[in-house]
Amino acid sequence: EFLDFILMIRNKKITVNYDSGNSASLGFDFEKEINLYGEKISNIHIKDRKFQGGPVILGEGDAQLKKVKNFIFSENYNGLVVFQAFRDKKPIKTFKQQFEYFLNL
Repeated sequence: EFLDFILMIRNKKITVNYDSGNSASLGFDFEKEINLYGEKISNIHIKDRKFQGGPVILGEGDAQLKKVKNFIFSENYNGLVVFQAFRDKKPIKTFKQQFEYFLNL
């Protein structure tokens, strides 16, 4: 349904922002989404969430982060990456931990 909407617009400037956490919380499968609109993705938000739940530290939720990382580092992706990772009372320390986690997947 979403892909049909994007294609209906017929404008190359209209692209997809893929959010790993939002997709996980809604129960979407990364590979199915990539197969549908992968070439239209121009921006990826790195986030983790539990199915039907809120944000959690990267690796503690249901986002398929290793697959997302592989896609980002593939020859098929040339867009932006934004870390919208979990925040707490020690945001810099927590971000660094999550960034390292993601890089080491």
